[in-house]
Amino acid sequence: MLKKAVNLVARENLFITGGAGVGKSFLLAQICRFLSENNRKTALLASTGIAAVGIGGMTIHRFFLFGACKNLEELSRYDNRRFVKTELPKRLDLIRGLDLIAIDEVSMVSADLMEMIESRLLQAGFAGRIVLCGDFYQLPPVREKALKREATLFEGGFYAFESGFWERLRLKTVTLAEPRRTDDLVFAGFLNNLRRGVIGGEEERLLSVYALQKDVLEMDPTHLFATNAEADALNARRLEEIDAERHTIRADVEISKEADYAIAENFIKTLTTPLTLTVKVGARVLFTVNEGDLFYNGERGIVKAINEGVIAVTKDNGEHIKVAPHSFKLEDASERILTRVTQFPLRLAWAITIHKSQGMSIAPLTVNTDRLFEAGQLYVALSRSSDPKRLYIQGDRDPIAAAKRSIKTNETVARFYASIERVPQAV
Repeated sequence: MLKKAVNLVARENLFITGGAGVGKSFLLAQICRFLSENNRKTALLASTGIAAVGIGGMTIHRFFLFGACKNLEELSRYDNRRFVKTELPKRLDLIRGLDLIAIDEVSMVSADLMEMIESRLLQAGFAGRIVLCGDFYQLPPVREKALKREATLFEGGFYAFESGFWERLRLKTVTLAEPRRTDDLVFAGFLNNLRRGVIGGEEERLLSVYALQKDVLEMDPTHLFATNAEADALNARRLEEIDAERHTIRADVEISKEADYAIAENFIKTLTTPLTLTVKVGARVLFTVNEGDLFYNGERGIVKAINEGVIAVTKDNGEHIKVAPHSFKLEDASERILTRVTQFPLRLAWAITIHKSQGMSIAPLTVNTDRLFEAGQLYVALSRSSDPKRLYIQGDRDPIAAAKRSIKTNETVARFYASIERVPQAV
């Protein structure tokens, strides 16, 4: 797949898509790594800070010097600021010299943001390739409360694919279908139907099965909640139940003089690793990054010892490892470190929000259906599961009814995928 994708990107702009857990972000990172190793200049970007940290890239706003702008009108005013006038020519030079710009989690990129990206590329005279990656059935762009509308300032759309820039890119579509997070093909098919808003008899049956698997609670699972308050409350309660010394470990945060403080602060907020990690021996934790063969993002374990400079963890597979602090770095386009956060790549594993579970593979897992507020949220939560036999759906109210209410067909997205599915697949 990598070889075919690399050959394609040599002559086409690409859109890599598919359901959750099929390896989209992994393929995107592989493409960038391969090209970099072959002396091609690439930029790996993401729509959110969490996604950027997960792939080792930058956010779109930081790379393109967008500040907090949401559309071209705001960007025009922003570009007149003294700081931007000083920095922008250097950034445009950098963009002009790139062979590839890759953007992950494009489902959370608005049509307005796509137009802003095109504006920067035109300013720079960029002549390289673009690779966009994501699943529009997952979380959509954030809507401003004051702008609950379906139109943007430009092409009349909301999603990235509704922008004029998307059309002008003439993207070839690469659809990945083989599940990599789970080996259960029935579960993979179930998730794919939920992704498209399809709930038939088989989907209802499986939802009922997962809602009856209360024995998962005996496995001390990770609970996914819609809100931070719910996740924080459960973690605090479970930690308090452990009769052991409490250890509070604060991250080492370095912000350079050259950094924009607001951008640095936003970077820090998006980390899934807490700045203040409070743990005890016996606490259940999960890893927040991938670290070679040692551990993966979402893997779980139990704290066995806490010593200066290292935390001993026994993973759920029985393997004993020593975990050292990890450095999360915010760099500029010249790889100059603007902000560095050094902390153990761990967080309490009894509960986490659906948003912060992005990119994780978790088992055993409990998904709470109370307070779901966004289309695609339940699908994203359920697709974190790597083993449906260790998945439990629960809620104060009828979780099945809540699940069915939250899973709806997005007609705009469905029409988009129907249009590209009629095009012969590139890979």
